[in-house]
Amino acid sequence: MKRIVLLGLVCFALSGCGDDSGSKVTNEFLVGKWECKLEDYRSKMKNGKFTDYVSDGFNIIRKEEFKIENNKLYTISKTEVDGHTFWESNDW
Repeated sequence: MKRIVLLGLVCFALSGCGDDSGSKVTNEFLVGKWECKLEDYRSKMKNGKFTDYVSDGFNIIRKEEFKIENNKLYTISKTEVDGHTFWESNDW
């Protein structure tokens, strides 16, 4: 049962929202604020069966902000790993 639920979640994540307009992906699609959260879960083998999934308690949150100025794409990134913050800035 757990595998079916996990497979369903993976399929849902991979399907995305879709855009049927047929247009190409440009920098303008990235503009705005984005946030991704990674949570790690594990299951152990016990008596030939997997146990319930439990959180490792290790969390990573990555926040990205994209903007275009003078026809250049800029990004400001903030990554939090278990409460510690790291900043990064790039331009392309």
